[in-house]
Amino acid sequence: MYQRYDVSTPPNALRDYIMENVEDERICTSDSLRHLIIGIHNQDSRGAAWWAKRCETRTPPRGEKFPPGPPIPIPGHKIESTLIRYRRKSKRPKPRTKPDDSIHISDKDQKALNKLMNNKNVLCKPRKTVVELKSPKPNMELKPHCVYIRQCGGCCDSDLLECRPTEVKSRKFKVLNVTPKSNGKVSIAMPPLVRARAVEHKKCECQCKIQESDCNSNQQYDDQNCRCVCPKGKGSRTTCPNGKVWSDSKCDCVCQNQRSCTTGMIFNDDSCKCDKISDE
Repeated sequence: MYQRYDVSTPPNALRDYIMENVEDERICTSDSLRHLIIGIHNQDSRGAAWWAKRCETRTPPRGEKFPPGPPIPIPGHKIESTLIRYRRKSKRPKPRTKPDDSIHISDKDQKALNKLMNNKNVLCKPRKTVVELKSPKPNMELKPHCVYIRQCGGCCDSDLLECRPTEVKSRKFKVLNVTPKSNGKVSIAMPPLVRARAVEHKKCECQCKIQESDCNSNQQYDDQNCRCVCPKGKGSRTTCPNGKVWSDSKCDCVCQNQRSCTTGMIFNDDSCKCDKISDE
């Protein structure tokens, strides 16, 4: 992840997200994204180096060429003269199609996106919220019934992830012990005060929703993709016999139609039929 920024360019969440995560050839044909990454006056050396590596070294699609744009200043590299650049470009074939700027993002939209992406309030972190207290004994009513303590919450960058606690603390609260009455009132129970517990989250991070503990004995855990998978060599491409389909949970071919059998019969997972229960 990029951690350092050019002093001449303020942090830009949208730009850094594109540089880190987006793989799309249309970036190199978008003037708006070019200006976003390297600056209108080519003042961002890190963005210029990224653009040169991603776009200037690519081979354009057959019959096309990328928009030339102004020269990009890369630290340690000399910029060719205007005359040499003109002669070099004059030898290139003219593009047959117009540059693709289908992912144009206006300055106004860039500012709005950056404001959203730079909002630290949506990050995964401990934040105060309402937590219900657990009663130390059944049929015991507590007052107050809830407390306001820190719990993990916030947004993660993938649907495969969720905000989870990595450090917790058990907290105790002295609360009133009451007994409900038929008229809607309450009476003070004994003991009048009891200790109720609640778990407060101290540190949080985005972790896989599906954990290794969620996998069964037939599966292996893929921590890169946050999922349970079948062992190598077994998968949905396996050809199953007639009447059977592949099961990702069992990592084997199973009967397509499993049904209940009548009394004295049992379902056979091999033949996918009901067999008579043996007397032996």
